[in-house]
Parts: sequence; C-alpha cells; structure tokens
Amino acid sequence: NVNIFAADVTQPIINQNLPEFDGIIVDAPCSGSGTWARNPENLYYFDPKTIKGYQSRQLAILSNVIPFLKTGKSLIYITCSVFKAENEDVIESFAKEHDVEIEEQKYLEGYKHGAENMFICRMIKAE
Repeated sequence: NVNIFAADVTQPIINQNLPEFDGIIVDAPCSGSGTWARNPENLYYFDPKTIKGYQSRQLAILSNVIPFLKTGKSLIYITCSVFKAENEDVIESFAKEHDVEIEEQKYLEGYKHGAENMFICRMIKAE
C-alpha cells in the first residue's frame, strides 16, 4: 500500500487522517554546501546567517513527521550540507526533544567521486 498526500511539513500536520508509517525519509532543505565542489559560485553568494533559518526548518520538519512513524521504525535524515550546524547539531537537538535512538550518522564524501557530499542519519523511534 502506498499513501500519497500533500502537506507543508514545516507546519504541524493536522486533519490528514494519516496512518503511522513503517519508515520516513526526510531529504531536508539545506544550504547545499555539499554541492559547492561542483558549483563553487554558490560559495561566493552564500550568507552564513541563513544556516539558522535552515536549522529551524529542519527541526520543524523532523518534529512534524515523527508522530506518523511507527514505534521501532526508521527515520532517515539527509542533507547535502557539510555544516555541523545543519547535521549533527540538528540531530542532537531533535533527539533531546523526541524519543529516538540515533543508530548511525555519517558523511558520504561524494567529492572523491565527482559527486555531492551528503550527510545521512538513521534514527529509530523508541518503543
């Protein structure tokens, strides 16, 4: 079964009558700093002040989707950022507020292969 719906997950999800899901993947909006090796012009235009806004949006998205994840199932968080503030700091803050176990988190070093750098974290909703 596939459940398809449209929602602005930066806001609380209400009146959707959604079931709990067996897994959720959040490909979070971010600074895109992991793509700068292939798009160095973006570094020139980057404003470091935008990171706080991304952090807020990332935390809101995670907080708004976790109620729809079954206990014991995976929540995957992905960014194409290399900034700790958008990755480990977001995960640490989220885990303090929600009952999740951080199973694994790491950077995928795509620059070694002519690709993007990415961050990925697998969390399990605690029972």
